[in-house]
Amino acid sequence: MTRQLTPTLTEEAGKLHAPSPWVWLLEVEIPTSPPTRYRFASNPEAIVFDSQTYSPFPFRVGEVRQTADGDIPTIEVTIDNATLAIGHAIDEYDGLTGQPARLMLVNAADLANPLSRVEDLGEIQSASVSARSVQIQIAAYSLYRLIIPAHRYVSRGCRWLFGSAECGYAIPTSATNAVGGGFNFCRKSLAQCRQRGEDEDARAVTVLHPKRFGGAPGIPRQGGSL
Repeated sequence: MTRQLTPTLTEEAGKLHAPSPWVWLLEVEIPTSPPTRYRFASNPEAIVFDSQTYSPFPFRVGEVRQTADGDIPTIEVTIDNATLAIGHAIDEYDGLTGQPARLMLVNAADLANPLSRVEDLGEIQSASVSARSVQIQIAAYSLYRLIIPAHRYVSRGCRWLFGSAECGYAIPTSATNAVGGGFNFCRKSLAQCRQRGEDEDARAVTVLHPKRFGGAPGIPRQGGSL
């Protein structure tokens, strides 16, 4: 889990009696289309922090738990289920397992500083519902679902989709597949990328190629040569 701790929070946490209350903020994502985000504050009034509004809602945060087997640490959060909103979402969306969740501890006197927080980022590992409350277990993201590496790099081929934001080539509606007339396809080679840069220059638009080439010419080819 990610934690951020600023000097302001460090100084306040060291005091026996802080002049301003500490407030827990909770954000849970519901996999609707588009996603819905519940934002709660353990405070009698709404809290605005980092341009987001957290509604007053009763919940409490338990201790960090970790077994002797070295499992991923979890935090249990107990949320009031009086409105049945969270409980209904858990029933409808498979317990919200794997959904992003964020816990933040902020001080009411320093809400204008978005970095002034202690933060745990993770996902819901499990959840249970009763008539009065909802318990969710928040854990760090599972490494088993990460794609490593995120991209496949080859020396002679571009990994970007032609015309995508990463590629940056503006495909004209009346492309003639000639320099100065625009292209509507690319074979993803460095030579083709250079040709599209020549086309951009001829059309008097911003020349992005071959600077946007998504390959890695420095990677040795088969046999060890560049």
